[in-house]
Amino acid sequence: MNENLKELYRKKSKLLEKFKIAKDSAENKQLWEDLPASERVKYAKWYFEYCQREIEAIDEEIKNIKKR
Repeated sequence: MNENLKELYRKKSKLLEKFKIAKDSAENKQLWEDLPASERVKYAKWYFEYCQREIEAIDEEIKNIKKR
């Protein structure tokens, strides 16, 4: 498999993993709980959209590599 492709899959996997652990670690949990609810919603939405854009870009790059 192309090294570029492997790297893209690794990056995508890391981004997807972040969705699972964002609120689970004790340190993150404390920081998260200290924020007002309105800030939590704002940051969660921003982070989700950021990761979604990154994953879409990676998927597009993977698609382009596979076409070659």
